[in-house]
Order: sequence, then C-alpha cells, then structure tokens
Amino acid sequence: MYYKNECSQIDGKATAANAEAVLRDYEFKRSLARRNQVLRSPVIDSMPHATDNAARERVIVNQLDAAEFVAECDAALAALKAQDAEQATIIKLLYFGPILTAQALMERLAMSNTAYYNAKQKALVAFAQLFPPRWGELLVFKEGGAKDAQRTHTNGA
Repeated sequence: MYYKNECSQIDGKATAANAEAVLRDYEFKRSLARRNQVLRSPVIDSMPHATDNAARERVIVNQLDAAEFVAECDAALAALKAQDAEQATIIKLLYFGPILTAQALMERLAMSNTAYYNAKQKALVAFAQLFPPRWGELLVFKEGGAKDAQRTHTNGA
C-alpha cells in the first residue's frame, strides 16, 4: 500500500483508466474460471488419433490464470471494503456481480453527477493501489512523481 504523500503523486485519471480496463475483464474471466474442463486419461486402442494436447493444455492454463485473476480481484475488493465501504460498493456494483448503470448507482448512493464521477475515480485508484502488479502495473505517476514516490517508499518515510 502506498503512503498518503505518495497518493498526491499518482495520476488519478490514467490510474483509474488502467483499473477500469482490468475490471472490465472480471466477468469474462470469472465465467472462464467457472467452466468445467474435464481432464481425461488417455485411451489406448489400436487406432492412431490426431490429438491436440497443446490446445487442451492452453485451455487449462487459461482457466487457471482466470481463476487466479478472479481471486486477486476479490482479495483487492475485500481489502478495499476494509478501508472504505463506499468505494468498495462503487467498485462492486459497477464491475462485480449484477452490474448497475452509472445512473442507477448515482441514485442508489444519492450522489450528484460530479460527486459520483469523483468518487468513482477515487475508488478505481484505491483499487489499483491494492491490486497486485502481476497483470500489469495499474498505477501511473505524475511526471517526476514516480522517482520521488519510489524513493519515499523505499526509505520508509
């Protein structure tokens, strides 16, 4: 987790766009992870068969990767909920499970248009800070901010 003074060095719009791009894949990867891929033992008979073991292996690896992605998203959402319930609610209702439209979410949270978009950007940045960089670094720093933030982070200040 980045320290408070480092948050001022984060480019909110670019980071939010990166987080949104990752979160848009969540539902697809969740459905991919839930598919039941059955591994069968090889059958030995007298007839030669053309098998495509590489394709089957690719499907299994993609399914395992999707399951790991979903678990990481769920863990980041749980950590976000522990920090800020409203931000977690915004992320959950926009990208996880039954997805609401922006208008429906604004009404549900009793927010104005501007307040909603500001809260959404803050929630996406908070999610990006919690999401592991295995699928790409989501955080984008302002010009010169990455060096300062990295130096502060490594020094423990």
